[in-house]
Amino acid sequence: MELQHHKCAYCERPMGNSVQANIDYDVEHFRPKGRVTPWPPPEKALRLGIRYSTGNGAADGYPLLAYEPGNLAVVCKMCNSPLKSDYFPIAGTASNASTDIAELDAVEKPLLIFPLGTQGRAPEEFITFHGIVPAPVKRSGPARRRARVTIDFFELHLRTDLNDGRAHCLVQLWDKIQLAKKGSSKQRQDAREVLAAAQEDYWPFSGCARAFLSLHTSDPQRAEQYYRAAHDIVTRKEPGLYPGSRSTSPRRHRPTR
Repeated sequence: MELQHHKCAYCERPMGNSVQANIDYDVEHFRPKGRVTPWPPPEKALRLGIRYSTGNGAADGYPLLAYEPGNLAVVCKMCNSPLKSDYFPIAGTASNASTDIAELDAVEKPLLIFPLGTQGRAPEEFITFHGIVPAPVKRSGPARRRARVTIDFFELHLRTDLNDGRAHCLVQLWDKIQLAKKGSSKQRQDAREVLAAAQEDYWPFSGCARAFLSLHTSDPQRAEQYYRAAHDIVTRKEPGLYPGSRSTSPRRHRPTR
């Protein structure tokens, strides 16, 4: 948990660090130790516009990785039980004959992003945020596909708790941005310290925070639009108000080939 800064490895949702907090999370196998069920089911593939291979599953799973630390992550109950379950979509060929994760990744080409350790590329190379809404960094290609699958798989764009948490994060950051410009000397210093902390991995929803702060530097007007939309969510407590959010009315994706 400390290595993950007490956040879910998949959705960045903050999790407690008390003894009682363990009811809120599980230690999860990225590659299932038992059976692998194909994902998505046909009706979901149609709804998501998935027309490419995501693997056929496997009866035996990955027993050799059952106790491999590089295959384990602490995740929230929502990400694990109803969503991750025993799925492991891949773009390549399934293989469970090795404990070398880099070797398996090269053969299997996982479609889910594993956010821990030094194996593979960082999640922010695949996924950015338009305000509170997660979106692929790339416009096309395997990297976009991997980002899109990860977002859809864990419903990162649909879950109200995540959108609310990101909205609160943006509102807090906007307040500090203004204080860093116009506050007293002490307020400006305190605000700058918070803005620096928000870019560290331990900050709740740090990926969203970094994307927002970067946008504010390059396009402050767009950043203000995102802030105002987040402010609506925080003050009105009505999910689904955010431009581009699909938290209440999912839209069909454009098919990816």
